[in-house]
Amino acid sequence: MGNNPAEEGGGYSSARCRVLLSRVQPEARERWARGVGIASIVLVYPLGLVLGPLSLWLGRSAIRRVSRGEIPPSDMGPAVAGAVIGALVCGIYLLLALADVVAILLFGSPIPAT
Repeated sequence: MGNNPAEEGGGYSSARCRVLLSRVQPEARERWARGVGIASIVLVYPLGLVLGPLSLWLGRSAIRRVSRGEIPPSDMGPAVAGAVIGALVCGIYLLLALADVVAILLFGSPIPAT
């Protein structure tokens, strides 16, 4: 047989080859998760309402890809940062919505914006 790993049964589709190839082509998902998470904090209202869950989804997706071995573990930091920031923004929006519902039930009107 030749020097082709695909002919020898190793194949190019193994997890090790995917990790090596991803080091050559950097994965952008974890960096987008962190960037969108930071933007969701800076652009709190109204864009944070969309960017927070997006950051959480991108971060969780990148974390799953790291755990499957598709991207190197060194890219785990930005993915976790994006997921945590997205979760915090989602939690803040849920608390604000809950406070607004409580204010409507107790006082008959929502919390004033000004």
